[in-house]
Amino acid sequence: MVYLSSLSCADLLNLERDVGELIRAGHSSFHIDLMDGHYVPNLCLNLDFVKALKRRFDCMIDVHLMVEDPFSYVQPCAEAGADYLSFHLDSVSYPFRLLSQIKAHGMKAGIVLNPKNRPEDIDKLAKDMDYCLVMSVEPGFYGQEFMDLAYEKIQYLDELRRREKLPFQISVDGGINDENGKRCKMLGADMLVMGVFSFFNQGIPIFDACKDYVKRIEEK
Repeated sequence: MVYLSSLSCADLLNLERDVGELIRAGHSSFHIDLMDGHYVPNLCLNLDFVKALKRRFDCMIDVHLMVEDPFSYVQPCAEAGADYLSFHLDSVSYPFRLLSQIKAHGMKAGIVLNPKNRPEDIDKLAKDMDYCLVMSVEPGFYGQEFMDLAYEKIQYLDELRRREKLPFQISVDGGINDENGKRCKMLGADMLVMGVFSFFNQGIPIFDACKDYVKRIEEK
């Protein structure tokens, strides 16, 4: 299981401190939300931050595009140091082309399913994607409660890749806590995006919160 720390949930006035604590706890994989204020009515971190993060730390960066024109972000994200790049299925008319462009720039290519999307929507794309990001909340704002409909999507995707012998990974983003994180893992999720119900805002140092959370999730 890969635990991706969502840095939009970190203390924005102490990002370097928080990133350092996450890495010290053994979590050097980061989830970065890039928003344009149009696809979702919000703004978050930017490409300058992605570049600075990659330059300062030895880490894996998973960029989640919440933008109207994801094609225009492919080269800039690659140049900034993104390792994984995902886009929302309903934000493009030519998803095969975008998956191909992301891979051509040396990044893992992912498709994001919103709560309204059916998992069947990516059947024909599954052979071309490296991962699928299942949104368990509506995109754009952190702190929302996990939506149970994500479970069916995880299960469907896991069955699809087993049946078709496909190597894509399954990631889950939104409202992850102890209970639903454990169930997502059991159903086949490979990556969980950690936010304010897991690594951050726990009333204890981030280092301790990380250790405590993973211990609870991994215990039998």
